Amino acid sequence: MGVLLVALLFVTTCSLALYRPHYGIIGYFGWTLLKPEYLWQWALPADAGLQKYLALATIAGFIIHRFPGHTIRGRQLVACVLLIVYLLLSYISSFQSADPPQTAFFMDVIWKIILMTLLAVRLLDTREKLILMMWVAVLAQGFNAFEINMQYFRDGYSLALNYGWGFNDSNTYSIVTVPIMAFSAFLALNSAKMWQKSIAAVIFIMQLHEIFLLESRGCMLGGLLLCGVVWWYSPKTISLQTGAVAAVIIGAILAGPPIIAEFSSIFSETDELDASAASRFDIWVAGWEITKDYPWLGLGPWGAETTVPEYYPGGLDVPRKALHNLFLEVSTGSGLPATVAYLGFFFLPVLAIRRRIASKRFRADRTLHGIMVAVLAGISGYWLSSVFSSGILLESGYLCAAIGIASLAIADREQRAEAKVEDAALDRVSGAGRSAPDVVPVSREGAAEYYRDMHRSS
Repeated sequence: MGVLLVALLFVTTCSLALYRPHYGIIGYFGWTLLKPEYLWQWALPADAGLQKYLALATIAGFIIHRFPGHTIRGRQLVACVLLIVYLLLSYISSFQSADPPQTAFFMDVIWKIILMTLLAVRLLDTREKLILMMWVAVLAQGFNAFEINMQYFRDGYSLALNYGWGFNDSNTYSIVTVPIMAFSAFLALNSAKMWQKSIAAVIFIMQLHEIFLLESRGCMLGGLLLCGVVWWYSPKTISLQTGAVAAVIIGAILAGPPIIAEFSSIFSETDELDASAASRFDIWVAGWEITKDYPWLGLGPWGAETTVPEYYPGGLDVPRKALHNLFLEVSTGSGLPATVAYLGFFFLPVLAIRRRIASKRFRADRTLHGIMVAVLAGISGYWLSSVFSSGILLESGYLCAAIGIASLAIADREQRAEAKVEDAALDRVSGAGRSAPDVVPVSREGAAEYYRDMHRSS
C-alpha cells in the first residue's frame, strides 16, 4: 500500500508541477524527506532517481508559465547570490581536489540542491504555499519519526541508532530532523484547527524522542536551542505556555537517565570525555590547520577527508577521516571565501528576520511572524547540531533558509503595497493637488492612521 500511495503521489505531483510549478517544489522536498526508496526499498530501487523527474517537471512548469513567483530583491537577493557564489567557488576548487571521486559525487548532488532551493525561494510566494510546504515537510519526516519510534517499541532496541536511517548515519539523520521540528512547533502553535495542532504536536514529540533514540548529543543541544528560540520570540500565549510545560514533562519522561547522562557528557571536562567526543576535538584541530594551509580554495569539496589523518594531532593510521563539522567541511573543501558566502546564505536572512520580528506592528501578523520564528529556530538548531556532524548535503537546512527568504520577500512585498495605498490615502485626505477649501492637509502619519482605521472598520 505504501508503494502504491507513493507511486500515485509521484505521478500526481509531476503532473501538477507542469500546471503549477510550486507543487513540484513542495513534492520535491517532500520526497527527499519521506525517503520512499529507503522505506520501501524492497520495491523501489535506491538508484531509481525518481526525485530528478520531480525536479525536471518543476523546471519545465517554471519555464512554461514564464517564470512565475515573486521578485527577490535587497538582502534576500544578496543571500541567494551568495549561495551561487559558493557553488561557483566550489566548482573552481573541484579542479584541484585532493580526492577527485569524492568531490565529483559532492558536486553532482550539491548543484541540484542549490537549484531547487533557489526555485523554492522564488515559487513559495504566498503564506498558503509556505504553510503547505511546512505541512508536507512535517508529515513526510514525521512518518519516518513514527517508524523509528514504532520499531524501537516493537523490538526493544533502536535499529536507526545502530545502522542509521534514510541512507544516513544516526547523527546525520538527526540533523535532518532538527529544522523540521521547528516547522512542527510552528504548526502546533499557530494552526487554526485543534486537530491540526494535535497532529503537529504529536509529530513534534515523536521527533524529539527520535533524537533521543539516535543518541545524537549535538542534535539534543540543537533541539534545546530550537525550543528556547521559539519560546523567546513567540507571544507568551496560554497555548505556548501550556505546550512548553507539556514539552518539558514529556521530554523528561521520554529521555530517562541514560539519555540525560549522554547529553550531560557534552559538558564534561576534557579528560572525562568518551573516545568519540575527545577525538572529535582533535579532528576539529586538524580541520582548522588544513583551513589555514589552504585558505583560498581548500582541498576540493569533500576532498579533505584523506588529508585529515596527516593533520590529526599525533597522526592517524587510517586512510580517511570525516571532519564532523559543517563549518570545517566547507572551509577545508572550498576555502574561506566560499565559507563566507555559504554562511551569508543562511545568516543574512536570520539577521533580517530578527529585526522584523522585533517590530510590534509585525507581531500582529501572526502567520508570517510565526513562520519567521520557526525559521530562526530551525536555522539556529540546524547550525548548532552541525557543529558536531556535517549536514551539508541534507535538504532540510536549505529548505528552512529558503522559507525564511521567501517569507521576508512576502513581507516586503506587502509592505510596499501598503505604502502605496497609504500614499493614495495621503493624497485623498490631505487634498494634494486639489483646490477644495474644505479639505484640511494632514501629515503622512495622520493619513496612514486614517487609512488603517478605515481599513479596520471595513
